[in-house]
Amino acid sequence: MMKQRFLFLALIAFLMMGCGESFESESFPKIITLQPVDVDSTGATFRCKLLAPSSSPTTSYGFLRSTYIIPDFGNSERIILGKNIPDSGFDYRVNYKSFKVKRYYVMAYATTDEKTIFGNIVFVNSNVY
Repeated sequence: MMKQRFLFLALIAFLMMGCGESFESESFPKIITLQPVDVDSTGATFRCKLLAPSSSPTTSYGFLRSTYIIPDFGNSERIILGKNIPDSGFDYRVNYKSFKVKRYYVMAYATTDEKTIFGNIVFVNSNVY
């Protein structure tokens, strides 16, 4: 019985060691697109959280806004906000006057010399109608 208890505790300890994620030394940033906030009759604020920085410098970051469910550089408006992502992440206020349709799909992105990383996709409904 004592041997089984020891093996069970050893198994639990082994499994717990593999549960932590390590973002150190990644050559690209880890980002997540958050739900828009301050959604009112004038517009919405797009937001992105930086989960882990990149060991390589970013060359641009911002948002893609599209009428397509899966935005990409070919079917979206690119909102470029800068080169170096702030540690806290980034946001951008969009005025509904720039909206041409009722629903847009939004995705944060960050580009390094090696690749482009995309956040998840969220949507925002405008009040144009």
